[in-house]
Amino acid sequence: MSFFRRIFANAPPLERVGRAVDHKRWAEVLNLANSIDRSQLDEYQREELEGYLLIAGDALAAINLDEGEAWARQGDRSRALEHLRLARSQVYGQTLKSAIDAALEKFSVGGHAIEPMEQSSTACASGCCPPAEESTAISPEAEMDLETRLDLILSGYPEAYAKRYLQLSPSLIEAVLISHDGRLDEALDLFARIKPEHQCETFLFERGSLYARQKKTSLALADLQETLRRQPQHLLALESMADLFLASGDSVAAQQLMASNSASMLSAAFKHARQARSFMMQDNQAEALNHARQAIDHGSRDSDTLVLAATLYEKNADYDRAEQVLQLLGGGGCSGGQNLLLAEFRFRHGRDLAKALETYKALSRSEPAHAAWLLRIGQIYLRQGWAKEGKSILETLSASALVGDEIKQVALRELDCLSGQSIQYVPRS
Repeated sequence: MSFFRRIFANAPPLERVGRAVDHKRWAEVLNLANSIDRSQLDEYQREELEGYLLIAGDALAAINLDEGEAWARQGDRSRALEHLRLARSQVYGQTLKSAIDAALEKFSVGGHAIEPMEQSSTACASGCCPPAEESTAISPEAEMDLETRLDLILSGYPEAYAKRYLQLSPSLIEAVLISHDGRLDEALDLFARIKPEHQCETFLFERGSLYARQKKTSLALADLQETLRRQPQHLLALESMADLFLASGDSVAAQQLMASNSASMLSAAFKHARQARSFMMQDNQAEALNHARQAIDHGSRDSDTLVLAATLYEKNADYDRAEQVLQLLGGGGCSGGQNLLLAEFRFRHGRDLAKALETYKALSRSEPAHAAWLLRIGQIYLRQGWAKEGKSILETLSASALVGDEIKQVALRELDCLSGQSIQYVPRS
């Protein structure tokens, strides 16, 4: 595919970045920018490079935000969060960052499932391929679409892997794109058409990933293990194997893999994070917390690890550390500068209620139909001594025909405590 070639290889590095921006080759912008020694640039050139990174980062973040919301509408919370977290790592602009944060909070808080809606999905991308003679006809419009979709996966890959993907032909790229689009059986049929001599380690990794999405664990592991046999330094395959063991409930295998010689190429943050999850699966909470703490100390900001650590710190009544860890989750945007998990923690323990209140007010403004935010506002008003304001909100909630029974019951209990009178609520039949 000629449009994936690095056609300006002989140009000065900064000029190559600029041309990649002009052609909207966002992953290439990031890869080229990361290869530039900033100490060799003057102040004007550094500003120019930062401008290019802002453009590319926001472009990729916007694409991933759209992808995340599309998967959320289909009810696939895992894929939605994957795209949204990637978008958060790419974004520069504050407005777009706020939109991503709002989506992350909406789809990740409390582990609630996302209700499907009737809307078609969009795709994410990745790829692998045999030699170029096995090609298919692609229109210019389709080329640009494929390039944008491939950019999504390349932006999150180490540069060495991105370079391999840029050299691949359309056939397997089409199979992989279809796989990531959720059309798993169709993709598997395309993988099956690839000749054995063309089944490179990247092919095996991508097919293994497809098997994993189909929950065909033994087939997925076989492909990932063969990938590592052919290319022992295939970091992505090793990480995928660890996550696959954990997803399939084999915590012992995950622990053994993290302790193996192969795991030496993994980051300490990754290894400790997976060890934390594996020990938690065995209900060894002390070791789970120990590894989660080490993962965080080594720089892990994986939300699962942070929530695990915060939960265990809270369970151990170490509220200061729990709060510190929850602050690492970030926030902002519609949350008023903090995340909802942190706000809920502060509400439970009466810590910094003013900041928690700002979060619920902001959420109530963005989601006025969600009565839970208004309930929290009323409860915090009472705890801050603003009885009149709190009582008014709770009375409104308890009398509203649009509010669910559970929220009404909580509102009535609060009013009961406030008045000292017994108020019984009979749920609607």
